Amino acid sequence: MASSIKLKNDLGTEMVITHKDGLPAREVHGSDIVIAVDTIDDMKALANPYDGMPVFVRDMDRGGNFIYDSSKVDEDNDGTNFIGYVRQYSGTVSVKWFGAVGDGTADDTEVIQKAINFISASSSSTYGGTLYFPSSYYTISSTLVSANHLSILGDNQLDTYIQGDFAGYLIDTRTASKKFSARNITFKQESGSLSNGLYIMPWHGQVATISDCRFYNMEIAVNSTGNIGGTFKDIFFDGVTVKGISLDAGSTEWVTATEFYNIYFLGGGPSSIAFDLNRVINVKLEHCTIESSGTAIKATGTVQATNCWFESNQYDYDMIDANKTETDCVHINTANSDIFSYTVGIPVETRGHRKTLSNGMNMTKLETDRIVFPSTPVPNSNSNTLDFYKEGLFAPTVSGSSTAGTASYFAKVGSYTQIGNRVFFSINLNWSDHDGDGDFVISDLPIAPNGNTQENVAISVFSYNIAIDADYILEARLNAGNPSIELKQRHTDGSSKSVPLSDSGVLVLSGNYRASGF
Repeated sequence: MASSIKLKNDLGTEMVITHKDGLPAREVHGSDIVIAVDTIDDMKALANPYDGMPVFVRDMDRGGNFIYDSSKVDEDNDGTNFIGYVRQYSGTVSVKWFGAVGDGTADDTEVIQKAINFISASSSSTYGGTLYFPSSYYTISSTLVSANHLSILGDNQLDTYIQGDFAGYLIDTRTASKKFSARNITFKQESGSLSNGLYIMPWHGQVATISDCRFYNMEIAVNSTGNIGGTFKDIFFDGVTVKGISLDAGSTEWVTATEFYNIYFLGGGPSSIAFDLNRVINVKLEHCTIESSGTAIKATGTVQATNCWFESNQYDYDMIDANKTETDCVHINTANSDIFSYTVGIPVETRGHRKTLSNGMNMTKLETDRIVFPSTPVPNSNSNTLDFYKEGLFAPTVSGSSTAGTASYFAKVGSYTQIGNRVFFSINLNWSDHDGDGDFVISDLPIAPNGNTQENVAISVFSYNIAIDADYILEARLNAGNPSIELKQRHTDGSSKSVPLSDSGVLVLSGNYRASGF
């Protein structure tokens, strides 16, 4: 039977000595010893390392298992090799290994680029590698230059941010010219002016895949030149003022085999283009929503739109020499007629049922049993009638009751669904440095509650760093007739009082209530 003991040397370094089956207790071989230390610096300071010596580093971000190899002392990269201590791993590479802080303030540009360069140098030219961004807010000060066949992966788009405040792209793949993929990440620029998201440049039809991502506050979110192919799925654009996705094959190539699924483009403004597609063949858009843009789809080539929603755009289509096939799409409050100009007589085809709703006052049942409701609720007195449906995202705000104040937000997102007279919502808030004063208020709900407080229901609350008194529990209440929520603390005897505003904290809430006007 194997057994182990722990020893400490004169420097206090802990050594875990394991005796394998068949070894007498007095015999201890080098391969049986694992040295455990707290930090990378502690490992690098170990005296007299020998080839094959195993070391375990406890550090949550940069730690792991290492084996010393004297032949690799000169290959130090400050991430997977530290003066000959070689990290033991397979699969993804974490930016935390290379020293990324991810606190929303520290500049992580250099260390993330170092991780990308490592993948470029060590990965197969065919299969590439995956760079993992654990949940954090990674701030960069200049463009990250991509490696060949790079995949970047976050934990989820609510908790993993790559953010900058500079003119240029957050990530540029033009020097790599190979496959690229991104998943579970929010890309954010602070300044917005001349700042962009991703520049993707394929090589001979290589594929790009972007899914479960968000793009905030920039001019161009995704830009690509060349004969790209790929999949763009479950992407949210907000505050993108020039172009959401731009694919330009140039004068000699074509964009082929590209699909857009469940894309939501919101509020780019009168000069924005949600999809700018030049020289495309059989590009498909399914279940996409485009609201309040200058032009929803601008294209040359062949575009197929299925089950898409267009609302309050200046133009839904601007097509030049294009074959547009549309199936079961809805158009609401379009400001101008679609633009179609041809030099070669390419036809436009509409299948299923295209329905335009003037001023949002009609309700239509489409041929595919999809029900379209007006943009403004029209309550019906018949209790068996479904009056209204709407869903979307909103930006809740932490405020003080005396002085509203401002804060720095790491997460500030809400989602809602209104079905008839009932609104279901969820909120995720993470903030610091709040300068408001008074009691705790969450404002900017998308739909005001009904004025009758008796019809409102309880809200579930998860919190961190929200101070309440002993013997009290935290709860949240809707303000009747006002689109806001108050935090309360309730005593075990049933009495309650307000919660003072916290300068930093985390709140996750969900609940439902009766909408105003019903």
